Amino acid sequence: MNRTSVLRLIGGLGALTSAFGLYSTVRLIQYGTSIIPGGSPVASWGISGFFAISFLVGVFLLFRRTPGDSRPTR
Repeated sequence: MNRTSVLRLIGGLGALTSAFGLYSTVRLIQYGTSIIPGGSPVASWGISGFFAISFLVGVFLLFRRTPGDSRPTR
């Protein structure tokens, strides 16, 4: 496995896990509960923001073009 394949694998797995985390956190926000026991529901908003940014980074790594890519360009 070369470096590009490893980055795509990490990006894909990161995007999947972040999407699941974002979905779970948004469900908690809908029920008005906190992700931290005894904490404020506002903490869930911050954590959902983290998952959203992680998802975007994962998608970026998944579809990033690197020099030496074997895919043809148009």
